[in-house]
Amino acid sequence: MIKLKSLLPELTQKQKELKRDYLFRRTRLKSSNTIPSWNNIWNDLKNSDGYKNEYDAWAELPDEYTDEEIEQKIYNEQEIRYEDIVGEYESLNGDLCWRRMTLHSSVNPITLPKLGIFWATAESAAATHWGKFSPEYPFLVTYEGVIDLSIVDWPGTLYARMSLETGDIEKEIRFLNNSRILIKRVKISVRTPINKPQDEIYEINDWRRV
Repeated sequence: MIKLKSLLPELTQKQKELKRDYLFRRTRLKSSNTIPSWNNIWNDLKNSDGYKNEYDAWAELPDEYTDEEIEQKIYNEQEIRYEDIVGEYESLNGDLCWRRMTLHSSVNPITLPKLGIFWATAESAAATHWGKFSPEYPFLVTYEGVIDLSIVDWPGTLYARMSLETGDIEKEIRFLNNSRILIKRVKISVRTPINKPQDEIYEINDWRRV
C-alpha cells in the first residue's frame, strides 16, 4: 500500500499560475451553464493563433482565393464543427470524464477534496501541463468522474474544444468552479528514480468539489 502523509495543497502557487495562464490566456468568455451561440464562439475563434494558421494554410494553396473567400471557407467548416461538438457534448450526461495531475509526496490523492475544473472526455486526452515526476512530486494521479451537464461551464468548454490548435487533441470539458462531481475511481502511479512505475487503483463513490 502507498504510505501517504497529511493533506497539503495539491499544487504550488507557481504551478497554479502556470496552469491558469495556459488554459485561460485565449479566452475572455465568462463561466456559464448556457451554451454560447456560434457567432460568439466565432468572434473569439477568429482572433486566435489557430485561425491565423488555418488562414495561412488556405492562402498557400495553388488555387487563388480572396481574403473574403478564405474567411468564408473557414467560417463554414468551423460552424459545422461547432454544431457537431455541441451535439456530442449534449449527449455526455452520465458518461465518464478524467482529470490527471501530479501531486506532492505529502498529499493524499485519495481524499483530495478539490480537484479543479479542467477535465477531458477521453482518458487518453487527460494530461498534466507542467513538469515531470520528481522526488517532491512522485504521484501521477488520474481521477475518473461522472459528467453532470448541469455543472458544465459551456463557454469555457466550447472555446477550449473549438480551439483550432488543441481542441481535438485535448477534448476538454470544464465545470463551474466549486461545483460537485461524483468520483468513481482514482488511479495513482508512483515513480521513483530507480523503480518502474507502480499503479494502484481505488474504486470509490465519493463527491468532490471542482
